[in-house]
Amino acid sequence: MSRQVFGPIAGSVALVVVLILIAASVRSTGAYWTQTVSSDPGQVTAGRLSLSTGSGADNVYTFPELTGTALVPNQFRQAPLAIVNTGTTPLRYRLASAGPQASTTSTIAVTVAGAVGGTCTATSALGPTSAFPTLSAVSTVATVGSAFRTLAVGAQDIWCIRSTLISVTGTQPATYTHVFGFRAEQI
Repeated sequence: MSRQVFGPIAGSVALVVVLILIAASVRSTGAYWTQTVSSDPGQVTAGRLSLSTGSGADNVYTFPELTGTALVPNQFRQAPLAIVNTGTTPLRYRLASAGPQASTTSTIAVTVAGAVGGTCTATSALGPTSAFPTLSAVSTVATVGSAFRTLAVGAQDIWCIRSTLISVTGTQPATYTHVFGFRAEQI
């Protein structure tokens, strides 16, 4: 055979092989099976997810009882925080962030601790069940890695929150408030 005839034939054969491979690869990505399942009609219920922690907007709460005014280092403020499921569906929630916000030109460091339940007066000891890991030497709002807690509709948890002033630099006495951010999910 001459080279002039062999070239076009080889090119045609190569083109056909490529087209067959493309078709086979496209077919191999498709599903070779299907399945259909029916179910009886059911009831779908929608609810309102709402977590109340006081005068906060959305999931953020400014804790006025922990206002740091005229505190000296190693002095603390402590107050109860009611967390209520005001929605129409059970939920789980956790503390996602917490820390101080200075309203003076001060740099402050605090520790923040919390317990679930128990007595919570200005000087009582924190209860044995921790609400979240203690935040040490926090100078701004920080992320908190706390565990989820569940609340039925209308139920509440009472947390006892303690904030201890560690240090102040800049304007003294420092004035600050605490901000808590919560995450809630439907269960």
